Amino acid sequence: MPVERISFMPCSNGEFLQGGENSYFLSEGDSSGEARIALRQSLRFADNWNDLPLEKRQKIGMPFRFREGVIEKVLQCDKRFKNRNGEYTCGRPLHDLSNSPEYRAEAINTNGEFGFCVIEGFDVPDGLDCPYAKEKASVSFSV
Repeated sequence: MPVERISFMPCSNGEFLQGGENSYFLSEGDSSGEARIALRQSLRFADNWNDLPLEKRQKIGMPFRFREGVIEKVLQCDKRFKNRNGEYTCGRPLHDLSNSPEYRAEAINTNGEFGFCVIEGFDVPDGLDCPYAKEKASVSFSV
């Protein structure tokens, strides 16, 4: 989903300078409309973020608003899973594989068997039948 991430920089007079950066967010839904509704419910959506107390805003980070652009559907993949943090992995997350040596290694056990998924901004895995392998030059995802 195309979004604009909004940032604020303090100025010397105590006010804030507002800027924006074009970016993308992943959102789940059976249609682009449902995906848009799901993002509208996020605390980082600008309308919701504005209503939060300052401490909560600082913890959540930069808000976003929708921008014009093409909403891309994520390609189907049987190797895509979600780890306990809600991130997409390539292969099952290591924390779900009790026979993996990295099962208990907190620093890396949220990785998938083959790393993180392309839709999270990572490279296409070598040697796997990744649906993005043919499109990797033309498709980029950033969060």
